[in-house]
This record gives sequence, structure tokens and C-alpha cells, in this order.
Amino acid sequence: MKRLYSIFVIFLLAFVPVVAQQHKIVPQITPQGTPQWYTMDAYVQTGQGSVMIYGLSNQLSFTSDGKSVYFKTLFPMQYGELWVKGTINGNTITIDSRETVGKESFTDEGELFNYDLKVGEPIFDIMDNIIGVKDVVFKKDGDRIYIDDDQSNPVHPIALYGEYDGEIELFDWTFCNTFKPYTGATELVTPPANAEIKSYVYSYKDARLDDATAIGRIAIDGNDYYFESLVPSVGGWTKGVRSGNTINVSRAQLLAFDPQILKIGGYRQSDGGRLSDFAFTVDDEGVMTQVDGDNQFIVSYQTNGSLLDYGRSFKLTPYDETKSFQPLAPFDVHSVYYSELKQHGIEFYQAAFDAEGNQIAPDQLGYYIYVDGKRFTFTKKQYPYLAWDSAEFIPFGYCDDYNKGDIFNDGIYNVVLFYLSDYETLGVQSVYRSGNTETRSDIITVDKANVVDIIPDGIAAPTTDINASADCFDLYGRLLDTTSHHGIVIKSGRKTLIK
Repeated sequence: MKRLYSIFVIFLLAFVPVVAQQHKIVPQITPQGTPQWYTMDAYVQTGQGSVMIYGLSNQLSFTSDGKSVYFKTLFPMQYGELWVKGTINGNTITIDSRETVGKESFTDEGELFNYDLKVGEPIFDIMDNIIGVKDVVFKKDGDRIYIDDDQSNPVHPIALYGEYDGEIELFDWTFCNTFKPYTGATELVTPPANAEIKSYVYSYKDARLDDATAIGRIAIDGNDYYFESLVPSVGGWTKGVRSGNTINVSRAQLLAFDPQILKIGGYRQSDGGRLSDFAFTVDDEGVMTQVDGDNQFIVSYQTNGSLLDYGRSFKLTPYDETKSFQPLAPFDVHSVYYSELKQHGIEFYQAAFDAEGNQIAPDQLGYYIYVDGKRFTFTKKQYPYLAWDSAEFIPFGYCDDYNKGDIFNDGIYNVVLFYLSDYETLGVQSVYRSGNTETRSDIITVDKANVVDIIPDGIAAPTTDINASADCFDLYGRLLDTTSHHGIVIKSGRKTLIK
């Protein structure tokens, strides 16, 4: 079966461009009964290849008469909200391959495609071509529901498919091996109010195995250690218990709501993807080092198992918030003029690093703006969406309003707009605050932008509502592909932020 498995993956990948289009998915099945938490052990297609994941969170819902069961997130990566119905007959559960579980529509090169999504097991000919689809049959053994006993060699792939012009097209797949009732955590981890909270520098390898750093917090209450945002892109607290110089962190802890979806943290070993516990060793200086650098701290959605992010090879070093750091100066600084908006501006990048490349606390970082060498004061009179009555210091990452304001940020990229025109230069300076002390970078100064029309003809005058279908242009007047662009754009004559 190994050969069939590999060919099936290659066959699916040929259809990735179909899935990659902008698409609308409408579920067609509403579950009956009360959903219950289960875990699913399955091979899934993550976009980075086929991966066997143990313990993906899932939901099953059984009808009161015991004749039907509804599966959620058989296909966690793209179609996590689809429910699939199975019929129970003794010790088997059958999914009807002819039943529509969802409808999908997408446009490709201007042509609209509509599909009825169904679930079945592909049938192959001797050349490994798909010639049909049959029902999916699970076995039931007490609370356990499974297809293949041998997880290392699954022989029954489950496909989400549609038909077009008589041809079967695959949209997603899984080799789903087994379901078991979920017995893990049901509440978020939160540190106690009296815990001592310290800032740490998290050094680790991210999901691309690149070196990364971030500032995080650790709350300590006796031998209980609470780690905030071990994977910074996700957030949430994770609890560990110290014994001697080792801090053990149990697997499968809930991290956050998003806003009603639970995110779950687990720890995956390199030998087959099985979840395991996580551990740090701590020295006399408070430095914590991951015991097994091959283990990955993984985060997925509780409801559908979709992988969100992961990291490994962690080293946590105490961060001195009282130290004065020389912040890295803003970079890629430009002055601009937007004729349609009749506003001048400055755009730049700012990163939470010091001049030597070390991570510094973002909440202690910000910037000053200078006009003709004089520090600029922002006021509500000119900036009605400003968070303060007046301000010179603008905190790192601050954005006053995504659609109507004049100070924008999309992570590290900043745009500050002005209603003045009588000036010669603009400048920006990074500022790091520690207690009552400020440490500043050099001021990066740029000349006033030439006042020219950079917005193409045809942009409509400002309107109250932004037309979702209108063309978008960047701040240099270039037409954008909004499916891939993020940041400040001009749309229907107004500035807005695509996140």
C-alpha cells in the first residue's frame, strides 16, 4: 500500500491550484445530538507535505437513537467546518459517498465553478488512476472508531471530492485511522494573581527552522511556572511544574479562545509525531533550556486540529526591563504625498531590536516624528482617532484607526499622514523607555516628497462606504492583487488597511 499512498498524495497535489483559489464553502449538514470531544490520529495534508498527527482534536455527535453519528473536521486544513454524517449498523459506521456535505464555488480566470462536495474512498485502477468513489466504512470497538489497525500502513484514504464534466476532482484528503474520546484539558491555563511575573527573552527555532527571538513573560508561583506565548504568534499561557532543576510541561493544554475556538498546545516528538511532555532545565541564573531540542511545541485548533504554528530548541533568558537599550533606528524611510487624499506622509519600518540586533520589549519601544527638525505633537484636533488628547511619543505598533485614521501599522510597517504642506524635511526616531529614562536612535531624515499625482486616473472621490469589489492601489498608485497584498491601500478614494 505504500506505493498507492505516495501516488495518491502526488495525485492530490495536482489539484492544489483549485483549492488555492478564492472560494466560498457552505456546509450542508447540520449535526443532531450533543457534540462530544474526540481525538483523531490521522495522516493529513498540511500544505508542507503529508504528516501523521496523533491527537488532533475533533468533535463527534451521536443521535439519541444510536443510529447515526456526525463527524467534524475529517479534513482539518481547509474544510474544518464541514460535518459529515455516518450511519451506525452494529460495529460499523458507513459514510454515504453520494451525500453532499458542502457546496463550494470559486472563480478561476474569470470562470465560475460550483461543486457539490462529497466524502468517499477513491477507487483506483491498476495504473493508480481514480476511476470511482465508494462509501467510507469505519469499524467500532467500544468507544474507539477506526479504519486501519496498522497506522504505519493505512490502506483506506478518505477524500473530499466533487465532480465536473464527469471527472472526479479531489479537494482534500486524510488517512483517518482512529478516533478516541478526548480526556484532556477543558479550561484555559491562567497564572494565579499572586504569581511573580518576570520578562524573558525567548530564543527558539520557528516553523521554518529559522532562528527567532521574542519577549515573553513567565509567572512563577512556588514550583509552578507559567509560560506566556511560547509560540508568540499564538499567545496563551502554558503551565509547567518544577522539580529540582527540571520544569516539566504536560501536553495538550488549552491556550486561548479565538474568539470561540479553543487553541491547544501539545508537544510532538520527532519519532512519528506522537504527542509527549515537554521539559526545560533551569540553571542558577534562571536561564531555561529545552531538554530535548527535537521536540516541537505545536499549537493547533481544538475544534479542527489545524496546525497554527510551532517552535523548538527553546532557550529562555531573563530580560532586564530596567536596562537602557540603544534601539535600532527606523529603516526603509520614505516621504510621500497622496494627491487624492491631499495628505503628505512618512512611511518606515520599525523592529523591536536594539542596535546590536538583540530583541527588546515592544511595549517599551516607540518613536518620535520630526518636522523640519522639530519634534511633532499629535493632537485630537488634527488626529480625531488618536488615543490621547495629545502625544509626541507614539508606541510601537500603534494604529489609531484602520479605515479612517492617519497613523497606521501592520506589524512593523508604519505610515503617518499629515495635513500640512509648508515644510522641507520629515524625520523619525526610535525611542526606548526604561523607567524615567529614554534611549534614542539617530533621527532618520528625508526630504519632502515632490507634490505630484501618484494616484491613477479613475479613482472615485471619497465615499462613505468602501466598495468591496473596487480596485485597490498601493500608496504609489500601483494596482494591487488584494488576495496577496497586506498593508495600507487606496480603495474607492479612501485609505484603508488590508490585514
